[in-house]
Amino acid sequence: EAQMFKTRWQCLILSVLIAIFVTGCTATPTAPPIAPPTAKPEAVLIADRNLGAALLNALGKPPGEPMSVEELAGLTELTANYVNITNLSGIEHCPNLIKLDLAYNYLTDLSPLAALVNLTTLDLSRNQIGDVVPLASLANVTTLNLSYNQIGDISPLASLVNLTWLDLYFNEVSDISPLGSLAGLTFLYLSTNEISEISPLSALTALKELELNGNEISDIEPLSSLSHLEILRLGSNRISDVSSLSPLVGLTVLYLSANRISDLSPLDGLSGLVELHLSTNRIGDISPLSSLTALNILDLSNNGFSDTSPLASLTNLKILDLSSNYNIAEISSLSGLINLEELRLGTNEITDITPLAPLTKMNLLHLSANEIKDVSSLASLDNLARLSLDRNQISDVAPLLQNSGLGEGDQLDLKLNNLDLAENSEDMANIRLLEERGVQVHY
Repeated sequence: EAQMFKTRWQCLILSVLIAIFVTGCTATPTAPPIAPPTAKPEAVLIADRNLGAALLNALGKPPGEPMSVEELAGLTELTANYVNITNLSGIEHCPNLIKLDLAYNYLTDLSPLAALVNLTTLDLSRNQIGDVVPLASLANVTTLNLSYNQIGDISPLASLVNLTWLDLYFNEVSDISPLGSLAGLTFLYLSTNEISEISPLSALTALKELELNGNEISDIEPLSSLSHLEILRLGSNRISDVSSLSPLVGLTVLYLSANRISDLSPLDGLSGLVELHLSTNRIGDISPLSSLTALNILDLSNNGFSDTSPLASLTNLKILDLSSNYNIAEISSLSGLINLEELRLGTNEITDITPLAPLTKMNLLHLSANEIKDVSSLASLDNLARLSLDRNQISDVAPLLQNSGLGEGDQLDLKLNNLDLAENSEDMANIRLLEERGVQVHY
């Protein structure tokens, strides 16, 4: 009986094993899990095809390729000038741009730029921009070029407190009070606007370079506090009193051309000046300039003085313009200015040019419209490349043949003199000899 019980259990166990085996062989296999489809990057649509092309180029992608949000977010710099962009929609997908150059386009609406809060350098020059409100949020911008636009209201720029460089040249700005809060400005360009009142500038004591040419300014007293100024341009205004400039002893470049200045005495302490422009004023006495011995460039053209003796001490001069003063006849004071490379003396009353003989570094010499007859003193100026002698009383050009430096590519103007230009004349023969040396003679 025990044996029989054991046999039954063995049969039962065997049956169970067979059943499990059969079930395992016939069961429908379980399919592996299906991975969800990979999501494609979202493509960004750029309305302006020229902007789109510039973005593709910046990404290193071929034309027509889609651009993703992720790709555009990776851009930190974009240069897209001269490409006729009119619409900036889509550029807001480039939030990490640090430098953006959109100069020379046709932009009017800057709204998409408001999102680019990481920008530090932005060039929007030479567009058609009137409204700069969208720029108010760009607090990280340090360099901003808005020149050659149609901007009148600059109040949105007051929030750009990190600005160090701002160019608003050739706009329609009259009120510059919003600039008073931009204490970090070191370079400011405001030429060719409609500015008459400059008192807000008195707070900008960090300024090193300030340009205000071509405005309607008469009172420059607010500039007296700008002790760090090195370059100041105030040409083409209505300035007569320059006494406010006397504290600005750090100035190296000063433009005061086309104003109403007659008294130069406030400038006599600006001993660091290397470049001074005073053309087209009402200057009769230049004696205060005698102390400015560091000068390399001096423009005194189109004034009314006759005495050049104060210039004798300015031995570092390389460029000097005394043209169109009408009254200058005596130039002996110039004989010691041996570093001169360019000298303009046109439209005066000069007859004797012998004081110029020692100025052997001279490259350019304009003596047009004077009363010169004798040019023999010019024979020693063998570095001359451009020589204007037109509208004088010269009757003999033979001395110019003695100038061994006059040769290939040099320019010589002899028009309207007392020369015999008949083909077989001596004067014409001398002109031909100069031409054979490569001199371009105008007669």
